[in-house]
This record gives sequence, C-alpha cells and structure tokens, in this order.
Amino acid sequence: MPRCRPCERWQVLAAVLMVAWGFPAGAFQLVEGDALHVRWDTSVKYNAAARVQGRSSALVANSNTDDGDRNFGRGLISSRLDLLSELDVKFKSVGARVSGAGWFDLAYNLANHNDSPATANAISVE
Repeated sequence: MPRCRPCERWQVLAAVLMVAWGFPAGAFQLVEGDALHVRWDTSVKYNAAARVQGRSSALVANSNTDDGDRNFGRGLISSRLDLLSELDVKFKSVGARVSGAGWFDLAYNLANHNDSPATANAISVE
C-alpha cells in the first residue's frame, strides 16, 4: 500500500471530522419584526474522491483524450470544500437576496501526474 503524503493525511482527517461532526447548514433569523425580516443561511460541504485503478490503456492511446486520464494517478483526485452563503432581507412587501459561493479543491493545486510531454498541454497546468 502506498504511503500517504502529509497533505493527504490532513485531508482524510478533515473529511472524517466533518462527517463525524455532521456539519449542518447554518441559518440565523437576524431580525424578525412586523415589517422587517432578515435571514442569513450558510452551507459548508466537503467532497473527496479517489481513483482506485490505474490509467485506462484505451484512453491514453489517443492523444486527444489522454490528458484527463494521465493527470491523476491512483489516490486522491478531488478534495473540495464548498461554501454557499445567502442573505435575505424583506421589508413589508419588498425583498432582496444576496448570495455568494466559493470553493477550493486542493487536489488541483498539487503536482500533475501527466508523464507524456509530447501530448500534455503544458500551458494549462503550471
């Protein structure tokens, strides 16, 4: 079994803690009056995916379809943290919503496993 890199151990620990903690969506009713209502909702989500088999020889044989299969070896291929936050304000019969979303995938900031310099798109990976 291959050894985990330090960042992979951190990601696995973060995923286990988030699942064990059961990180729910947070909703706060900031103001609730007769005419004014203000609500803030925030959701945090973590996803991880791993590749369990090696490269497909059929996909890497074609230089037009090999980058996706060559970019990742066995192991972690996605470690994504998502955040969605929404603020709703309603005054009498008029309302507004402001929302924002952000995400970060650590797997895409790591080294690329593409070992085919003849077919790799070097401009997009570094």
